[in-house]
Amino acid sequence: KEYTIPAGSNYTKHFSIRLTPPPRGDKNKIKEKTKAKNSPQLGPLNNQDYSLDLHIFYGPKYPHVAPTVELKNTTRLSPKELCGIYDALEEMKKQYLGRGMVFELASCVVNILDSLNKPILSLHEEMQQNEEKKQKQQKRKQKD
Repeated sequence: KEYTIPAGSNYTKHFSIRLTPPPRGDKNKIKEKTKAKNSPQLGPLNNQDYSLDLHIFYGPKYPHVAPTVELKNTTRLSPKELCGIYDALEEMKKQYLGRGMVFELASCVVNILDSLNKPILSLHEEMQQNEEKKQKQQKRKQKD
């Protein structure tokens, strides 16, 4: 999709990128899924992945004037998580004011998406993890 600079704005340039967290799991499985899709890009591997489109608008005074950031086409993000991303981006814009910040803003969003993209466990895997936790707690109690 083409995204245009808002009419009547002072922005002269626009940067847009689709962001997804880095893939998790077995690299061989990731390669197989990528080949199956016949796509050179590695996007979300399944419907549980968080993703979004990051749009950055900046004008002729950039980087001395912070760019405007929009998050579009979000996948699996709650309003609270989206607000958290916007808050983190505002802090980054303040920190990097006067310096180029497009890469830092994109990296910030990828890191947040990665932290949110926790693997969903099957019931069996969850039971195994709970059993391991119980065993560790019992060993600690025995040591004390």
